[in-house]
Amino acid sequence: MKQCPVTHLTMNNGAPVADNQNSLTAGARFVAE
Repeated sequence: MKQCPVTHLTMNNGAPVADNQNSLTAGARFVAE
């Protein structure tokens, strides 16, 4: 998926990336991809 990191992470989790849990999960997923 070649989308903007912020948009992708926010949409993926359905919550602001400001959250620590969301940031970690989304960050790990983004790095994995």
